[in-house]
Amino acid sequence: MNNLIEELRWRGMLQDIMPGTEDQLNKEITTGYAGFDPTADSLHIGSLVPILLLMHLQKAGHKPIALIGGATGMVGDPSGKSEERNLLSEDSLNHNLEGVKAQLSRFLDFDATKANAAEMVNNYDWFKNINFLDFIRDTGKHITVN
Repeated sequence: MNNLIEELRWRGMLQDIMPGTEDQLNKEITTGYAGFDPTADSLHIGSLVPILLLMHLQKAGHKPIALIGGATGMVGDPSGKSEERNLLSEDSLNHNLEGVKAQLSRFLDFDATKANAAEMVNNYDWFKNINFLDFIRDTGKHITVN
C-alpha cells in the first residue's frame, strides 16, 4: 500500500488530519466516500477534488465509495435559483446516474474482482421504501418542534 497521506501532502491536498488517520490507512484497507449530486447527467468542476481524493485513496490500496444523493435529487434543488424545487422523476434520476458513473469510471476502477473496487451507491435505495408515517413515528419522535 502506498502512503496516501504522504501523497496528499506532496500534492498540497491536505490541510488538517484527525489523529490516528494515517496509522489506520497504513494498517489496513480502509473505506472512504464522497457524495455527488445527481441533478444532472454530468458532474461539474466542483466535483473534481472529491473525485481526485477518491482516486488517490484507491491508488493507495483503499476502497472508494461514490455516494449518490438520489433521494435528495428527487426532492429537488434547494439552490434558491427558482421559486420551486426542480423535482426529478425516477427515470431522470436513473439517466443521470448512468452519466455520473460513466464520468467516475474514468477515474475510479469499479472492477468487482478487486479487493478495493470502487462502488457507487445511491441513497435513494435506502429511502425509497420509507413512508411519511413510518418516518414521523420512528424518527420524528426524537425531534422537538422547538
